[in-house]
Amino acid sequence: LHSTEPFGPFALANTLAGILAAGFVLLSGRLVSEWRSPVMNWKNLVIPVIAGVIVAWCLVLTKSRTAWVGTGVGMAVLLTARYGRSLREFRSILGSGIRGILIVGVSIFLLLAIGFLTGVIDQEVVLEAPRSLTYRAFYWTGAAAVVGDEPIFGAGPGNFRQLYLAHKPVESSESIQDPHNFLLDAWCFGGVVGFTGMLLIVTGVTWTIRSDAETFEVTARSRSVSPIGGLFGCLILHFGWRWLSVAALDVQDAIAAATIVVAGIGFSVVGKLRWNRLAPSAACITLLVHMLGAGGLQISTLWILLFALAATAVPLSPDNRNWPSVIPVWIWSMSGAVIWTAAAVATVYWGLMPVLESGVHHSIGQQRLRAGDQKGALHAFRLAAASDPLSPTMRQHIVKASAYSLMQADPRKIRAGGKEFTDEDIKAIGAACTSYIQSDSRGIGGRLTRARIYYQLYRLTDDSGYIESCVDDFRQVVGRHPTNAFLQVELALYEEAAGYIPAALETAQKAKSIEAVNQAWGHTDQYLSEDQRKTVECIINGGRQ
Repeated sequence: LHSTEPFGPFALANTLAGILAAGFVLLSGRLVSEWRSPVMNWKNLVIPVIAGVIVAWCLVLTKSRTAWVGTGVGMAVLLTARYGRSLREFRSILGSGIRGILIVGVSIFLLLAIGFLTGVIDQEVVLEAPRSLTYRAFYWTGAAAVVGDEPIFGAGPGNFRQLYLAHKPVESSESIQDPHNFLLDAWCFGGVVGFTGMLLIVTGVTWTIRSDAETFEVTARSRSVSPIGGLFGCLILHFGWRWLSVAALDVQDAIAAATIVVAGIGFSVVGKLRWNRLAPSAACITLLVHMLGAGGLQISTLWILLFALAATAVPLSPDNRNWPSVIPVWIWSMSGAVIWTAAAVATVYWGLMPVLESGVHHSIGQQRLRAGDQKGALHAFRLAAASDPLSPTMRQHIVKASAYSLMQADPRKIRAGGKEFTDEDIKAIGAACTSYIQSDSRGIGGRLTRARIYYQLYRLTDDSGYIESCVDDFRQVVGRHPTNAFLQVELALYEEAAGYIPAALETAQKAKSIEAVNQAWGHTDQYLSEDQRKTVECIINGGRQ
């Protein structure tokens, strides 16, 4: 109850749990194959068993219920295949499944009991499961509405949150980045094509499990390519990226290098075990079950692992390896190497380099802004935007740098004959705001910033046109995020300043109702402050002027 959630390379413990669950099932599959082997080498089992215990312990510590369920399903698939041959004599496929489920269920129950008794697992992890499932239902309801907005082509990768905010239930406090369901996620970012492709992956893996379970045998030791080359490539990619990013090496890089080396040692040990044909399919099912209630396809580590497991699960017969026999193998290999090399070069040149160059200019701009050099910062931000034309973040920084002095200005000094802003300055700020809005038309950031700038101009000039423009922009912001009480309070203030008293009253009442829901559901991060609650009551009671 007094723990803090760790943030690291996996961002969330729930993400790490998916990796651990799939890895545990893969390792268990190899251990099952080694155990069933007529010539079993006990020495080969020592380190993998220790590694399996450590992975299982870490999986428990993640407190990820979806990963636990996925692990149970994956282990049930393995054990069903393990005992499938003997049970086929009784023609009882159902009995095989029941036995596997019972074994896994009893094992999970014992582990949870030990965890509760030792205090490793908080009781709330289980007791709060219904509440967590309720939140998942809120997420899925909003995601279904996003699918309804873009049913054919989807919202596109990374665009879910902007559309979800308009459909987010009041009872759900989080502004999630993905639907926490891989099927809805595939449909949201890839439309019908993405959803169909994900269904094909699920169908293929399920069919593979069925075919392998019918002819399940312990195969010989795997003769796959040594993972040393892949791990060496990981080192090159990691430190190559740090070099391209012009970043100094730190302790995190040493940890990354040590992790890759330790992984190489672990792979060399596990690679001596016999290969289990069903293990990749079971691990893929494990990850899919986990991703039915957790984020996944927007997290590169998870979807790469998912596709790798799905590809590994497909059996490769000798006929497949020699097809087509008319064309020599080396031609196919060279063609693939050329295509992937060209794709890598194009990705670096048109994808990574603009981002890196933009990041350098952005860092320079931040330094100049801290030094008080507003013009120098603005110039650097414009160079950053030119380097990466697709980034709305750089447009946001241009707006902030352009309007910095304006937003810091004191209306009393301006009215007393202080610094004035020319029409050219205001036009430049407006152009920067327009560029920011156009770069991310679905987001609320551009219009939110412009509305606040309009309000500041109204305070400085008393021009009613600015406050009317402010209200118009802010209403669009609230329309795209209607369940945010803070935005409702701010809109009520602007509507009151513009003289729209009935509208301000209605908006204040909406803010009050949203606050009541947040209080009832315990969304402490969404509570209005005391001043904001007083402001709402004053507007409702007609006490503000």
